[in-house]
Amino acid sequence: MSKIKEWFRKRLVTLKRHPNYIALVFMIVAMFYFSLKLETTSNACSTLNQPWMGISLFATMLCSILSVVSFLTAFPRRQKPKYVSIGVALFMLVLSIFCDFVIRYLIDYAINVKGVPITDDKLFVYDAYKICLVHIIMLAASIFMIATLPLYKKLLQKINTSIELDDVKDIEEIKEIDITEE
Repeated sequence: MSKIKEWFRKRLVTLKRHPNYIALVFMIVAMFYFSLKLETTSNACSTLNQPWMGISLFATMLCSILSVVSFLTAFPRRQKPKYVSIGVALFMLVLSIFCDFVIRYLIDYAINVKGVPITDDKLFVYDAYKICLVHIIMLAASIFMIATLPLYKKLLQKINTSIELDDVKDIEEIKEIDITEE
């Protein structure tokens, strides 16, 4: 039980030193989610064949990956954060959200306005519509975590992660040892 407590304490100390890991995890989860669902959205793009749909899909994937890379370079060890890299990461996240909205709009336009028939073998188009919404929510959560980074950094600093020593008397006895020569 004490090993488990110590493991959690060490992870908490790591989070106290690098609270940006929380936002980074959100970004990586959003990127991997979209990457794993890329086949479905790509098939929807090729099925509906709307203008700007393919480039929007490409821009969404590219910006998702590059935002993670930019955010990784924003917090070098033992240096101040690079605000330009944070700004670039935020810009790419917002651009990914915009491109997801474009994809959703084009899917909706193709189905409802143009009247492209969706048969039983093409139900993945509706899945792509939902995937874009989930990706938008995940990216918005990532932006929120980046924006509130100073707030939860202060909250994490208030958590006590110090180790209590059992042998306080032994330490006091060591302080009382006389080291002068006689």
